[in-house]
Amino acid sequence: KKADTDMVASDFDATASYTAGNYCIYEGKFYKFKNNHSGAWSAADVDEIKIAGELSALKSGLNDLGSVITPTVGTNITLLNGGYTVIGNMVCVNLYISTAEAIPSNTLIATIVPPAISDTPISIYNINTFDIVSNGRVYANGNIVASEPLDASAVYIIVGCYIKAS
Repeated sequence: KKADTDMVASDFDATASYTAGNYCIYEGKFYKFKNNHSGAWSAADVDEIKIAGELSALKSGLNDLGSVITPTVGTNITLLNGGYTVIGNMVCVNLYISTAEAIPSNTLIATIVPPAISDTPISIYNINTFDIVSNGRVYANGNIVASEPLDASAVYIIVGCYIKAS
């Protein structure tokens, strides 16, 4: 049973210093420090919590980041997974695509909305070779293009973040 709790938090240690937000286990219960603490146990510095409640709060916080939006992809390109997320004035892209045939350089790969405030570099990696194959760009019209050709029947990941146009 001890091994199970060690994966969640360590036992309280009176010789350690804790900051607000740290976790510990004391007398078999799970606690979160609400104040900075050092020395002997003080119930005034902690809140007893349930792990399920903590996970629910974390999930709720992640939902506030926005949902993943599916882009429109270009001809002979299949979106396997991913999309993009708008967080405040930032857009973060994480697309897995496959190509049905070779894609020439400067060909539309995908279109995303909102577009970039200005042309912004974005990375395109070949999943099979783990090499960066193209320094693509997100343009102010929302189009993503690869500066180098993409191979036929290959899988790529496109990643990067940019500031969205208002």
